[in-house]
Amino acid sequence: MRKSVFFLAVSAMFFLSSCKEDIPARFEEGPYTVTTLQKGMFDIEDSNSSNPAGVHEGGMNNCSNMYLVLGKKKALLIDLSNDIKWADNAAESLRKVFYDLAGKREKIITITHVHGDHTGMLHAFVDDPEVSFFLPKKDFEGDKRFPEDRTVIIDDGFVFDLGGVKVDAIDVQGHTPGSMAFYVEGQDALFSGDAVGSGSGVWIFSLDGFKQFEKGLANLIAFLENPANGVNLDKLTVYGAHAWQKGQKPKLDMPFIYDLQGAVDDIEAAKAVWEPYRTGMPMLNANFKHGEGTITWSTDSYAKLCAEKGIEVALTE
Repeated sequence: MRKSVFFLAVSAMFFLSSCKEDIPARFEEGPYTVTTLQKGMFDIEDSNSSNPAGVHEGGMNNCSNMYLVLGKKKALLIDLSNDIKWADNAAESLRKVFYDLAGKREKIITITHVHGDHTGMLHAFVDDPEVSFFLPKKDFEGDKRFPEDRTVIIDDGFVFDLGGVKVDAIDVQGHTPGSMAFYVEGQDALFSGDAVGSGSGVWIFSLDGFKQFEKGLANLIAFLENPANGVNLDKLTVYGAHAWQKGQKPKLDMPFIYDLQGAVDDIEAAKAVWEPYRTGMPMLNANFKHGEGTITWSTDSYAKLCAEKGIEVALTE
């Protein structure tokens, strides 16, 4: 009995020492704004009151969202945002946010995909022996930027056990070959990077990318619909990596994911509804829409896909 009481007391002391109890619901630290999503779950955006998200009087901030998930033993930081040049203290500020919120927990970082606006602040942690990296295989295998002795390559189906909180890695290839989303078990929260949910959908850069996205989206939906995974489809919230781009839309959810599947189906049937999209990049010149879902892609790639099926499509605006 005495041993049990002692163990409970030590466990309580560890938990209390591993987290801050006085965390504001929203606060700024250097160039970052931190928002509590729910207990033990935080949004860290590379924006602040002097340089807010999106277009403003001072210019343009295409900021990214990082997310932090806390378990009893480990803290998982998802993504590393843009490489901040507009503030002098970005690395120190991000380290302070991570360390203050994580407390004494083991600190691990994963990244949704290889693009620079999700790996930009790697330099803040790459030489930190207390931080390890878990990286999607198809985007990061052989990437020499990461310390070999503190890097683990993961694939679809990997599960992070944070201590009382588990996070599933899901292959959602398409935006990049190795794009992953991360689902927090029992909390109906999906952190999707740019795989789905950046703005109103996903950017796809080639015909091969679209074919990958078909597989990736199908894999995501299969995971979410699998009863064994315990996802409440009515309560699911999708947290993308550029949240400001969704504008005034309500939260991204399962119907939004189904609308993306509808856009894929429309494209495959050569019945896509699209409108011009001005980016200055030929591979991203059109928005293919279905309900609230948008696949930003190219008319040229769409025409090639239809030609493979022996179908000619009219591509006039």
